[in-house]
Amino acid sequence: MKQTEQTELITIITGYLQREVFSALPDHLYYHNIAHTMNDVLPAAVHLATLESIPAGELFLLKTAVLFHDTGFIRRYPNNEEFGAQIAGEVLPEFGFSKDQIQRIRNIILATRIAPVKDRFVQSAGDDLLEKIICDADLDNFGRNDFFEKNANLYREMGYFGPVPNDREWIDYTIFILETHRYYTDEATRLRAKRQTENLALARKKLPNS
Repeated sequence: MKQTEQTELITIITGYLQREVFSALPDHLYYHNIAHTMNDVLPAAVHLATLESIPAGELFLLKTAVLFHDTGFIRRYPNNEEFGAQIAGEVLPEFGFSKDQIQRIRNIILATRIAPVKDRFVQSAGDDLLEKIICDADLDNFGRNDFFEKNANLYREMGYFGPVPNDREWIDYTIFILETHRYYTDEATRLRAKRQTENLALARKKLPNS
């Protein structure tokens, strides 16, 4: 498939998802909404892929995975990544994707799951560079000036689904994720690690008597 055809297909898939999925996402997804996918994760992923000299065919798969990575929220809040991968598997054959392409895209989506590691906040990327890029793009805001705005949106979103930590517990959790999260790619580290450290210092200042 030519690069122009890939670009056109991404546009078509985006339109499909806007009609069939994004428009049906609950209004109380204050963080995991269409803006997170289209305005945060997608441009961050494309930027990182460009810096990493990812070929056009690989970028096409990465963009597709980003578009589907949070679609699982239409079915379930926790463990949504598995449902996002499932939706991609259901939809993409209609757009001419091969079985191998779909499996790769599913794996990229599943890489964004938070791994069950007690002492670190870490996602599930393996050795695949596209998996690492989507993870870094998904948490790009950890190293940006708008981190605390996004963090507040996430806290508000979680409150809709059940009991949430109190203010002190949320600050402690925020410090934990900023202390232990590490970007996978060198480029994301170069771009975002310094600001993540600064955000950590700001979070610590929110502690009582700090």
